[in-house]
Amino acid sequence: MFVSKWWMVNVPDGPGEVIMYGFPFIYLAPGFHTSLSNQIFLLPLLGNLLVYFSISFVIIYIINRIKRIVMSKLIITGIWVITVLPLIFTILIALNPDNVYSLKCNCQTQVIKSGFDLDAQGYWTPHMTVEKAKQK
Repeated sequence: MFVSKWWMVNVPDGPGEVIMYGFPFIYLAPGFHTSLSNQIFLLPLLGNLLVYFSISFVIIYIINRIKRIVMSKLIITGIWVITVLPLIFTILIALNPDNVYSLKCNCQTQVIKSGFDLDAQGYWTPHMTVEKAKQK
């Protein structure tokens, strides 16, 4: 997911203002119990994946109906490399034993601000901070 949405939210019973990620649903939040951990919400994550794959399928289907898609083996190999490398990094991050997995976010949140980022893989390098979000 190279385009994502960040949400600056206030968690009244938690650490205060935090940055959460996900589009169209929030599926990733920083761990409230310890630093360098994440909270991953599985139902919103599955919903996001369903939306992404559905949109991708429809776009490719329409393009293929208009003009037949033919790709060389070199292009297909490049697509596999581009797909597998982020998947490997995501799996390595997901294997962090400090991560918390739950079906949905059980905490109350108040959205303060939100925006879109290119390459917003907040779980690889959390480049969006509360300070940066307040400046936008």
